[in-house]
Amino acid sequence: MNNSNAVVGKFALDSLTIGMYENEMVVYREYIQNSTDAIDRAVELSWIDSLEESQIDITIDKDNKIIKIRDNGVGISNQNASSTLKDIGNSSKDYSVNRGFRGIGRLAGTAYCKKLIFKTSTKNEDKCSIITWDCEKLKELLKPNSSNELDLVQVVDACVSVVEVNEDIEKHYFEVNLEGVDDKNDLLDEYKVKKYLSQVAPIEIDSRKFYYYSDLNDGIKKFMNDNEIPIEEYPIQVNRRRITKLYSTVIKGKDDDHIVAIKKVIIKDKNNNKLAFLWYGERRVGKGRINDDDIAGIRYRKNNILIGNADTVSKLFGDSESQKRFNKYYIGEIYILEKNIIPNARRDDFEDNYYYSIVKEEMTTIAKELILVARKMSDRNNAEDKIAKAEKRLDEINRKLEKKRLTQEEKEELEKEVEGINNTIEENRKIEENASEKLNELGRRIVGSKSKEEKKDSETKAKVEELTTKLQDDNFKGNNNNPLKGISRDIQKTVRGILKILEKEIEPEKYDKLEEKIYDFVHRSKR
Repeated sequence: MNNSNAVVGKFALDSLTIGMYENEMVVYREYIQNSTDAIDRAVELSWIDSLEESQIDITIDKDNKIIKIRDNGVGISNQNASSTLKDIGNSSKDYSVNRGFRGIGRLAGTAYCKKLIFKTSTKNEDKCSIITWDCEKLKELLKPNSSNELDLVQVVDACVSVVEVNEDIEKHYFEVNLEGVDDKNDLLDEYKVKKYLSQVAPIEIDSRKFYYYSDLNDGIKKFMNDNEIPIEEYPIQVNRRRITKLYSTVIKGKDDDHIVAIKKVIIKDKNNNKLAFLWYGERRVGKGRINDDDIAGIRYRKNNILIGNADTVSKLFGDSESQKRFNKYYIGEIYILEKNIIPNARRDDFEDNYYYSIVKEEMTTIAKELILVARKMSDRNNAEDKIAKAEKRLDEINRKLEKKRLTQEEKEELEKEVEGINNTIEENRKIEENASEKLNELGRRIVGSKSKEEKKDSETKAKVEELTTKLQDDNFKGNNNNPLKGISRDIQKTVRGILKILEKEIEPEKYDKLEEKIYDFVHRSKR
């Protein structure tokens, strides 16, 4: 039997860097999650008083094609720095505690720069370790037919250098420098980086824009504290400006629509252990999906870092696209609390296991209710729109009676139209009431005064009765004033013929304005 040792081929490294991620922006996520782990450890050791005292500073120098990410976490000791920052897939981190634990994330930057430099020091050591990856050389050695005799370890040794420099014994930090960043991607685009991190990074929600987060009586933060759910928020700056999540009380692009309440749910297993915490916003109007993709849709987070995107949760709303779309009628987050629910290597979902299956099952049940709420909101909104349109037409007919003399035929046509409008209003009132009752059963807050709605309904009925009475009165002929008085009969006949055509072809509101302009023009022309 041949007992030769196994060899890990150099192309495995290519799969763990370029091949692992679909979006270059994950470089930021990978280094930030390593920073948060280091900061957590520094807080445990009392090197930092709290997370609020921590620092994760990102500097993007587009002109010089340099990115720097620095934290004041625990750092890495001089003894361990070389092995930790050269080893691949050999992390000593605990998956149940740390965000980054697979030992491959630190290499994410190698695919996008010429040099990847790690600088680190820990407290009570007077040395800073500097580990430099020559990424240009690495890419060259990873090309097919290039140095095929080298295995993965030999390639790494050929591309990595380690030096030490003196450092202040009190300092503790970790710094990543990407030099010669490829400007063909978005890594140097400050605006896009901020936009990405505002969704992905473990940061706070800006309470000035979304007051439901820090509301002292019933806010998300208070609920988390009351239920001992960890709040994992880190001060992250990009070019000296702190970033926050983009949630807002106002729904962008939706007139008069905003968040009116927050629903909060803790998902537990049969032993009453907390598996996840869900919050989502209820909208005032809820007309259609939210068009702002930066916030639309409920999303997963683990340790407050985004896992996947809104589409990851949309799958729980159903198999069809028509069902999945309902997730984006809402904003919200699912914080995974169970340590055994583990993100997969790409961090676009979680590994399937017993605990994750419970969360998905509970979320599927909640999603069905959210779909029903969205549909009933849609029924209610559509009914309200039809009622508003019908009421507007009643006003147009009333104005017509005040300004125009009617023939018997015109009166009969308008009487039929008023009857049809009244039927439309009554039908849609029933739809509106049924939808409101169902929403009430589902615990959905309906914004609006019932007394105001009843008053409006009463006014509409009175308007219909008044119009019907007028139109059924044989003596009522409309307005007796002739707007073309003093104009020759031939011109009157021509103008009325034109107006009759226009009345059939354009909207009533536009017609009314145009009619007045035509009358005015005819009288001015006479002068």
